Amino acid sequence: LGKGDAGQITVNATGDVTFEGIDSEGNTSGIFNTLLSDGQGSAGNIEVNARNLNLLDGGIISSSTRGEGSAGNITIDVSDKITISGFTVFDENTTRTSQITSEVNSAATGDAGNILITADSLELDQTAEIDNSTSGEGDAGNITINDTQNITLNNDSNIRSQVGENGEGSGGNIIVNTTNLSLLNGSQISAGVFGTGDAGQVIVNAT
Repeated sequence: LGKGDAGQITVNATGDVTFEGIDSEGNTSGIFNTLLSDGQGSAGNIEVNARNLNLLDGGIISSSTRGEGSAGNITIDVSDKITISGFTVFDENTTRTSQITSEVNSAATGDAGNILITADSLELDQTAEIDNSTSGEGDAGNITINDTQNITLNNDSNIRSQVGENGEGSGGNIIVNTTNLSLLNGSQISAGVFGTGDAGQVIVNAT
């Protein structure tokens, strides 16, 4: 709430890491590193190292800025599989979607962090998202995914970088390195501009 930088969050697990669902007040399970609206500084980085990572029914990993300063980077290194799947409806106005996100919120000034994901396999299902966007004054970060086997997006899931409707800045690049890539049932990888600025590039290397 004051001036200064948030600290780094690091999770080192030899087994599985799972964030699933919401509580009775609609709060999501997950990791958050946020520069709040009255803050000046930077949100800290998030690092997760595990065998498997599961974000389910609204589970989330998020670094964002709502104040004057930048969001932190998100680095995820998983030796086996990342599963991001599902959502939970809290009430008629609130749905919590499983996602990894770095964001500049609408009232913020600063840049979103980069998202770097390394895994053997990555699956997004049931509207899950990997999102790097700006709705304030600042640039979105890059999304880089290094996957040795398969990436599958299903049922309206998305990997995206965008400048939102009220945003002023540049979208980040999306770089996907994998062996096999499947986009199914309305799923997309996209870079777009709805505000003011330039979209980033989408680069897919599938070999």
